[in-house]
Amino acid sequence: MLVIGPPLRLPGSPLTNVQGNDSKDMDYLNSLISKWMPESSPRVAVDSHPRLSGIMDTVNSTLAHGPKTRLPSAFYDTKGREIIDKIGSEEWFSGYKESQEYRKVGIGALVGDIVTRMVGNIDRSGNDGLREVAGVDGDLGKGRGGESGIKLTMSGCHDTTLAAILSSLGAFEGEEWPPYTSHIAVELFKDESVKTD
Repeated sequence: MLVIGPPLRLPGSPLTNVQGNDSKDMDYLNSLISKWMPESSPRVAVDSHPRLSGIMDTVNSTLAHGPKTRLPSAFYDTKGREIIDKIGSEEWFSGYKESQEYRKVGIGALVGDIVTRMVGNIDRSGNDGLREVAGVDGDLGKGRGGESGIKLTMSGCHDTTLAAILSSLGAFEGEEWPPYTSHIAVELFKDESVKTD
């Protein structure tokens, strides 16, 4: 499931999508970068246009792609980036601590796909990903390269999905936003001492 737009707010959530707009931290950000905001949305805010999370994504993208893509130096101010990260994490991820339902929405179908592939690997049903790479005739016996079982699959997702998965596993409690290009690995091991058919 792809959710576009501001994050979902659960009933009774202590946060709103504008928390922090009138804070000293937001004043500091405005002193740094508001002169580059559009006339239609002159003040940097959680819900400005562009959104604060969009500004963060742009800054992180330019850092990953080299000096020719850089914005004015004020966007890379250490304190400013820490404030953007803190407010962004509170806005997008605080709900993950509040409810299992919120985490399910954040995760979307990804964990279901992972589980289906793991079970497919165990029961050899083709749901391990072999169907996706099956030969020209769709035969599940071997993949295009002669594979008889999938050993590695890769799935792409958003940083918000990673945070939801990690929250569900108790490994993310709203600390810093997952760094740009973050990844997690989920592995399936076989106990060789257990006999299977």
